[in-house]
Amino acid sequence: DINYEQTGQESASFEEISTTDSDITVNADGSLNFENPGVLLNVVETDGIGTIEVTATGVNSSIEINDGFSTAGGTIDLTAQHSLNFGSEGDLSSSDGKITLLADSASVGAGGGGITMSDGAVFDAGVGIVDLQAGDSITVGQLMTTTLTRLTTTDGGIVDAGDAGGRDIIADELVIRSATGAGSANALETAVSLLAAHNTDSGNVQIHNDLGGALLTIGTVDGLAGITHSGSVAGDIFVSNASPLTVES
Repeated sequence: DINYEQTGQESASFEEISTTDSDITVNADGSLNFENPGVLLNVVETDGIGTIEVTATGVNSSIEINDGFSTAGGTIDLTAQHSLNFGSEGDLSSSDGKITLLADSASVGAGGGGITMSDGAVFDAGVGIVDLQAGDSITVGQLMTTTLTRLTTTDGGIVDAGDAGGRDIIADELVIRSATGAGSANALETAVSLLAAHNTDSGNVQIHNDLGGALLTIGTVDGLAGITHSGSVAGDIFVSNASPLTVES
């Protein structure tokens, strides 16, 4: 295994961390940057069921990823006290391991930190769950899994970063918990079978789904039923599907 520990609230940069069938763990109380200046596609890589865990615990510490993280079958867990930022080549990939991201680990809420994917960045969990949580907004490049995608922001919205690569979210099930809308100004493009969402404060929920002719069901996902907006500021809910749509709850 590879274990890196840093104290002193200093920033650190990494150009390559790789191992074979082992875990990679990075813990620091300062901000972290991952970028390879050469031709490597992945700046952090382990094969087999090796896991990747990166944590930045210092006050206002963030994690910036500009090249790929890859594990053949392990989990990827990234936690920042403030923000998680991904360049257009900052992909995360695991064939069957859960991808978990937590920004604003101090639970500040508004201003505490968000998750920002550049247009072109891809998170692919294979058959694993994609789970993104933040205090501020979550900006989505492309999220892919054959199972569940869970997006949770306590004080922000779910934002479309752009249209590179096709649909923003590809999953069997999608659940969204937001405060200031989901696709509020620019609709989220999805390819999902089962959908639920709840927005608490302001903004719109706009989702355009296309499964190539398959059914979209608005139902119960991860304990959340239907699509609702409970904010004091009026907002619209607009969901479309390129084929039949069923509302169960």
